[in-house]
Amino acid sequence: MKKRNKKIIAALSAIFGLLVIGALCWSFVLCYRTLHPPRLTDLSWLTRQYPHTTEWLDSIRSNGLLHDIVRLNADGERLHARWLWAPEPTEKTAVLFHGYQGSAETMLMIGYLFNHDFGFNVLIPDLRGHGQSEPSAISMGWTERTEVVDWIRTADSLFGGNTQMVVHGISMGAATTMMVAGEPQRPYVKWFVEDCHYDDRRCRRVAARMCPLCRGGLWLHFNPGYLCRFLGEAVPTAALSALPLNGSTVDEVRKGLIGKIGENISIRRFQIIEGKGKLSTYIHGGAKIGVIVDVVGGNDEVAHDVAMHIAASKPKALDKDGVDQNLIETERRVAIEKARENGKPEHLIEKIAEGSVNKFLKEVTLLSQPFVKDDSKSVGELLKSNGATVSAFALFVVGEGLEKRNDDFAAEVAAQAAAARA
Repeated sequence: MKKRNKKIIAALSAIFGLLVIGALCWSFVLCYRTLHPPRLTDLSWLTRQYPHTTEWLDSIRSNGLLHDIVRLNADGERLHARWLWAPEPTEKTAVLFHGYQGSAETMLMIGYLFNHDFGFNVLIPDLRGHGQSEPSAISMGWTERTEVVDWIRTADSLFGGNTQMVVHGISMGAATTMMVAGEPQRPYVKWFVEDCHYDDRRCRRVAARMCPLCRGGLWLHFNPGYLCRFLGEAVPTAALSALPLNGSTVDEVRKGLIGKIGENISIRRFQIIEGKGKLSTYIHGGAKIGVIVDVVGGNDEVAHDVAMHIAASKPKALDKDGVDQNLIETERRVAIEKARENGKPEHLIEKIAEGSVNKFLKEVTLLSQPFVKDDSKSVGELLKSNGATVSAFALFVVGEGLEKRNDDFAAEVAAQAAAARA
């Protein structure tokens, strides 16, 4: 009986040992594959995902406006970047950094935003181990940060030496950007834009071990359109954290809440509203949705009702003038394609598309939306009947923009490679 037990124990020990060895080997393979990402070569998805960029991309490529630049890092390794001038002479410059498995080419959808829409000079490097840059191994942003600092200096020199600069990173590029923000800065760097940084808790822990800046949990998320329009009028992070709040400061309140609830709290984005009337707030869904609205005229009840409506209907803008033009063009393009697929006469397609766009604008603009408490009238009609107007509003949803970060790291970076957001 004892011999039999010994054999069973030996067999179980052997199996356990093999499992441990297998797990260690698999962990090594995963680590190696993660730090040696494949080079993305098929970029046909770029124009499929962002069809509005097609004409611009064809133009800059066919006219030789998209240039290459190569330099060496401190170790003598070759680093590559793409760059192009603004349509008109300007000091405004954007340096853009892609995510895991990305490249300079994958960041051209953001390049379109800065170059085509906002008139910026643009430099888009291939981070180490990506695109046409050496070496093969990456460090998830830690080593890359020193190379990014050099790219920032290169951009200033390349575009005239008197730039006003935005540094914009996506995913791993966002984490790298935040690490760079902790380095001594040149005066021409006005903004850091963090777009879709690591947000899975495991990824945060990894980033915290690699970068002391990340341990504080102070992650900033900005709207690039807002930044570009107001370049040079930045609100520094330190100034935001030092603002008074409930007899203390914003940062002290944040830290106190972290200690109280045991969960990290980070500042991902903020919006400045210059009050012209009465600021009304509304919190809904167990503090999951927050609204602030500036109502000129009317009374407290009207302001509260409008704030509640915003939380329920989630308008994208106050009126049609505030809607992103890309959203409008996408809606128009989809309507045209759908009309043609349904066999509609060609001479009616434009009218059909215009009708679809108008319907879309009515659905997403605050003043045109049916009032949530009485859909027989619009919010605009409600305000008019009470002698009130809305100057501005802001809507915040806990975890907004992070819906695609619920999977593991491998899935997250695969999604970044496939879809180039967050």
